[in-house]
Amino acid sequence: MVQLSQDGSRLQALGRRELPPCEEGDLFSPQRRKAIIEAVGALRMQCPFRGRRAVVVLNDRQLLIQNFRVPRVSELPLAQLVRRELAERLPYPVEEAEIRYVNVGEVRQGDRFHRELIVFAAQRSTLHDIVTVLDQAGLQIGAMDVEPATLIRSVLHEYRRDEDRLSRTLVVHIGATRTAVLVVGEQRPLLIKYVMVGGRQFDRAVADHLDMDLRAAAALRRHHGDRRADRRDPDVMRSVNEATRPVIEKLISELAMCCRYYSVTFRGTPLARVVVGGGEADLALARLISGRLNLPGDVSHPFRHVTVRGAIEDEAAWGVALGAALRERRRPATATTAVETGAAL
Repeated sequence: MVQLSQDGSRLQALGRRELPPCEEGDLFSPQRRKAIIEAVGALRMQCPFRGRRAVVVLNDRQLLIQNFRVPRVSELPLAQLVRRELAERLPYPVEEAEIRYVNVGEVRQGDRFHRELIVFAAQRSTLHDIVTVLDQAGLQIGAMDVEPATLIRSVLHEYRRDEDRLSRTLVVHIGATRTAVLVVGEQRPLLIKYVMVGGRQFDRAVADHLDMDLRAAAALRRHHGDRRADRRDPDVMRSVNEATRPVIEKLISELAMCCRYYSVTFRGTPLARVVVGGGEADLALARLISGRLNLPGDVSHPFRHVTVRGAIEDEAAWGVALGAALRERRRPATATTAVETGAAL
């Protein structure tokens, strides 16, 4: 949870609580609800959050997010075209869906032009569950945001020059179980994809490689990453790197495919940079991704232009929560939550 001053220039409060792993289809089990309510209550007690209003962020656990194309010219209104396409893709009736979409622009497919859309759909019962749980936790939902929008807001806040805002950026947000990949151009998303690679896959790879318990492998990897380079055990470093290399290669392969899709679909404006964030981001990984994709790259620093007291641990992990808080910067200061309704990303 993150709360900023009214103008978004100063950090008011910040707090994080780990939630138990969330299995697919287990977003709102009684145990999960209890953990969310307790986590929010503890953070409001321990950190100087003000008020009850909150922005809650939905990720791909609660949303269907897809790029798809519709004819540029059609007898049907665009909203009806979107609903017709979604009816074939949703695992529930389209009548139960809350739908939003972004018109990315016109793209050429063969000898015809189509409209490229990014569509977001959530089942209304899921949204009702989210509101109910957070109301029980003492929060009043002021808005629901989507993770890609918060990441875009965070990156645009970090890269504030006019030339940065007009350029195209590959955003890679590596979380606990998956990676959000976005191409951002002209302050809007051009591509959104979730890749099933995250911290738990790294932990599993280390556990299998070293024949360790999963928790022990996770602790070893965190301890190895947290220590200064000159204090790391070379043998441990080598083993961890060997174990995680196939997972990293899979991630880079997926990123390369996203770059190819972008270059074919949106011809003429090359990617200018890659920004790597999320709880698994570090400088070494950012440099590796940058080198393999042949793009200038860096680790995300979401609080670069926010006044804070002291250093923030794992700053790159806070992009989603900060982006949600920035949504409210022209209103009275609000508590903003980013991950409580789904798996941490």
